[in-house]
Amino acid sequence: MLRRYLGVALNRHGLRVVCLRKGGGRLRATWAAGPCEGIRPAPDRPMLESPARFVDAVRAMLLPLAGTEDRIGLSLPDICGRTVFIRLPATPASAEEEQEMLRWKLQETLACDPGEIRMACGRTAVEEDGTCRYAVNVVRAGIFAQLVEGFIVAGFQVDFAGFKTFNLWQEARLENRVAGKHLLLVPGDESQTLLAADNDRLLACRTVATPAGGEPIGEIARTLADWKRRKVVDEQAPFFLFSEEGDEDRWSENLARSLGRQTRPLTEGERVDWISAPAPIGRQRSELSAALAAARLLGGGK
Repeated sequence: MLRRYLGVALNRHGLRVVCLRKGGGRLRATWAAGPCEGIRPAPDRPMLESPARFVDAVRAMLLPLAGTEDRIGLSLPDICGRTVFIRLPATPASAEEEQEMLRWKLQETLACDPGEIRMACGRTAVEEDGTCRYAVNVVRAGIFAQLVEGFIVAGFQVDFAGFKTFNLWQEARLENRVAGKHLLLVPGDESQTLLAADNDRLLACRTVATPAGGEPIGEIARTLADWKRRKVVDEQAPFFLFSEEGDEDRWSENLARSLGRQTRPLTEGERVDWISAPAPIGRQRSELSAALAAARLLGGGK
């Protein structure tokens, strides 16, 4: 029997759950999605207004897909924390050493006790001198602990699989769907995230909360102006868009009108076969964050 790899993505509307299984060199995906009232993603407070309702939703969506598997990868909205860039002088000898070294670097960078945070790290590049570059997704331990408790009550163990946008970018990089100097904008209900990269070197990342009743074009413009001043980005760099709602055309028109920037949609990956049926149009986009969280469990997101 093929092992199941479970991924869960949260947003203010509810849960998205994906089960991946390997087959013929591909990943076969089944999924479930549904509402859960009272999820309020934020960087500074627990996000569940009703833990009991959350437990019920987790059981309803995960149990039919899980079989005997009880380990999940959890993807969180970008607004729940921050992405920190860290360099290590050499490649760590083991995963345990890597985690320990990154925690001490985070302690220096964030001026906090390592026990106050949970992290998910991705090695983005190794320089010619052996220096390792990392992007580390960081969330407050109290926020994560509330979610872990809910999943444990529902019968599942949790691995933090990082934030949505970083996982999307890393998957696109590994599949060569982005290359050279480029920008990626990922709009969402809670926030918009803009990142800049040069091949596999992630250079900058900023997340801004979505203003009530509007799109943060102004914040995007200010971020681009700041990165241009600091020579982070090139005006000619390709500008990619990815929206789970599939509304890149609307965003592209707004960015062209407001900023004079031409954008292109980020093409979707081909590694996953979506086999649930019937499959609503666009369903693969909505569930992609959960699928990438599951892929982190089998090493597909590193």
